[in-house]
Amino acid sequence: MSRGAGRRPAGPKAGWDALTETERRVAALLAEGLPNPDIAACIFTSRRTVQFHVSNILAKLDLSSRAGSLRWSPGVADSAPPVGRRRGDSRRE
Repeated sequence: MSRGAGRRPAGPKAGWDALTETERRVAALLAEGLPNPDIAACIFTSRRTVQFHVSNILAKLDLSSRAGSLRWSPGVADSAPPVGRRRGDSRRE
């Protein structure tokens, strides 16, 4: 097997296009003001994993903090499940 097999092709390293699907979901939940523990519950992962995603998001978007900056960023609102709903939750509103 060759070295690097199975890796994703190189994409953008900065900006919204650089975010993974999960990072976009986390960014949308951040934009709604959710703290890391609530985001972790929404995407079924640990707080530490959310912290890792938040750090990646801030670096890729060249932001110094999560406060307010993501609220006005493009493309965030369509990336996450509605607040209060969890992936796989089949209840109707």
